Amino acid sequence: MVSYDNLPEIFYLGVYQPMTGDCDNFDFTQYSSGIRDIKDCDPLAIEAFADCILSNLDNDFDCLAVIPSHYIGVDTSGIRSLCKKISRRMKLVDATSCLVRHKPTERLSTGGDRSIQTHLNSIKVVDNELINGKKVLLLDDVSTTGNSLKACKQLLESAGAKTVKSFVLGKTTRLGEDLEFFCWQYDSVKERIEEEADCLKQQLHEDSKFDYEEINNYHQSEMETLSEAFHYGGISEEEYDEQGCGLDNHCSNLYGDIDSGNYDSSRSIDYDAECQMENLDNLYRFSSLNAIYC
Repeated sequence: MVSYDNLPEIFYLGVYQPMTGDCDNFDFTQYSSGIRDIKDCDPLAIEAFADCILSNLDNDFDCLAVIPSHYIGVDTSGIRSLCKKISRRMKLVDATSCLVRHKPTERLSTGGDRSIQTHLNSIKVVDNELINGKKVLLLDDVSTTGNSLKACKQLLESAGAKTVKSFVLGKTTRLGEDLEFFCWQYDSVKERIEEEADCLKQQLHEDSKFDYEEINNYHQSEMETLSEAFHYGGISEEEYDEQGCGLDNHCSNLYGDIDSGNYDSSRSIDYDAECQMENLDNLYRFSSLNAIYC
């Protein structure tokens, strides 16, 4: 499954295509309709999106939070229900209560202020203990500028969160040229997965060098002990040769165990990277982005 650490700061699952948009004959109306169903708290849509995320995103983070409503006191929404369902099934901390709107703002879709400062001034963090020192995944249904996500990330990290990454169901996309973003996003995650695999293999190599050195030191120390015993008549030449040969074979087996373990570990690393790429493809297929990429 795609690792939290390999996600960009903001990962967009798919296109949210407004009725006024034209994506160069790429039709995302069905997926966009699914997002609108989430907004309407449709249980079937919530289940479908939850299944997609649960099947393809690793649970290697600590808790889930959600962007609050534009209105004060509104604590029910489709995206919040989705967030709660995912946190429950992943057995992660439900931090949906942590971000609270304490000052109403106009919806961006109706011409509201899109600045980060507007969100910083109207949102606060409560229940800090839920996110303190934690890796947080922040969910939202639709994002146009990303400013609410950036503001909430800043607020959560200031309140003690270790890291905050955002997962958005839909990026508002009106023109075909805007679809290039999703190609960049795909390549970015792919590059992170490959870099992670290379880093793990390099660590294997470094660990092996240390293990080889330990075996070499062990072999040298044991041979010095044998030589001293032979020199002072403690063992015969035949015993010296026999024990030296046994030591050589033992160390050779130790080297072989390291090489075999490294081979298996390297294959496991490659397999994990392949699985992450397959899961990334699955995410793009779910939102019909495979029509333009992967």
